[in-house]
Amino acid sequence: MKVAIADTELIRAGITVALTKFGDADLVGAFDRCSELLEALPQLLPDLCIIDPKEEVACLGMIKQSCPTTKILIFTAACSGQTAKAYFGEGVDGIVLKSAPLEHLELAVRSVYGGAGWVDPSIAAIIRESARGSTSGYRLEAIAEADFPELTERERDVLCEIADGKSNVEIATALSISHDTVKSHIRKIMHKFAIHSRTGLAAKVIRLRELHSGDPR
Repeated sequence: MKVAIADTELIRAGITVALTKFGDADLVGAFDRCSELLEALPQLLPDLCIIDPKEEVACLGMIKQSCPTTKILIFTAACSGQTAKAYFGEGVDGIVLKSAPLEHLELAVRSVYGGAGWVDPSIAAIIRESARGSTSGYRLEAIAEADFPELTERERDVLCEIADGKSNVEIATALSISHDTVKSHIRKIMHKFAIHSRTGLAAKVIRLRELHSGDPR
């Protein structure tokens, strides 16, 4: 796994030490700013970028445009719901807080690299609230057939309710099914997406909302 970092010198040093403990991560580039990483991207071709974008949020989308297969993990001191929405709108794959324990950083790196995404547990509730109130009534059914051929019709129904920010109990009531059936559908959806937490699923849903809300990115 080739990794590039954009952050302050002190944070870069800490991440570098952490990566050596992971055993299979190769640091290919370290930069002060996201824009500097973007300039070097064609030569580095990293699998994963760990970035604190600061004021260069738009640079994240440019990285995705330049190298669509590269995963982006935001490493930040704080993240509001609006900021998370902006990050996912630029195509990032996960967010982890700098206050998180080392094991969370490793979980985030491996989850994002594996395609499952990651949302720091400390901001998961904020992410879900953002999903509940955002995107002008966008309904997941409109893209389900094109984007989720692996899901059954009922699994798409459940995913749509999750996109509206509903709890398992609320989903069960809305679809007239049992709570256990809802949990079973969610487990199957997570398995099909190779996502191992509801926070990861929330991240995927928010990214899809942004991609289908009229933003060309």
